[in-house]
Amino acid sequence: MLTGTGCAVAPRASSEVRVPTGGYAAAFDAARETLLARRFELERVDARAGVITTRPKSSSGLATPWDTEQSTLTQEVEDLFNRQQRHIRITFEPAAPGETPDDLRTVSGALTARVEVVIERLHRPGWQIEPAAVRFSSYTRDPALASRGLWPAYAVPFAQDPALAAAIEADIAARLSR
Repeated sequence: MLTGTGCAVAPRASSEVRVPTGGYAAAFDAARETLLARRFELERVDARAGVITTRPKSSSGLATPWDTEQSTLTQEVEDLFNRQQRHIRITFEPAAPGETPDDLRTVSGALTARVEVVIERLHRPGWQIEPAAVRFSSYTRDPALASRGLWPAYAVPFAQDPALAAAIEADIAARLSR
């Protein structure tokens, strides 16, 4: 029997990337380049607010060995047997507590960058399996789900991926040190 551990991942060694004084532009570019190098499609790039988000990226785990999102064999198996996707949010904040500027590009002090990776499971309700042949299966339409925008499919946050977040943080730090 195969079971997924979901949240049972070792804690991250680092929870943020330190951005030195005057290094915000370089750090923001490094974060953006890191996501693009990992083949994530950028959804929101907002230097003023200090936020970068990606569109959800699907993977089929063991069936797609070229994808590098999975950190463990358990994640590879979970992605193979479940329709899962990951999306990333990188948030920059001033390192000094209490400082909340309107535009992070004007901050003169040091900053921190935090990476959050969320794993979502895709659900497609209403599958009616045909006993004679699976290829003749159909889907029902649920008007209640359709009125809420949850039909024909919807995604549910399943877990966070601290191992991938740590790897992205390490990539950003390596780009900054160059």
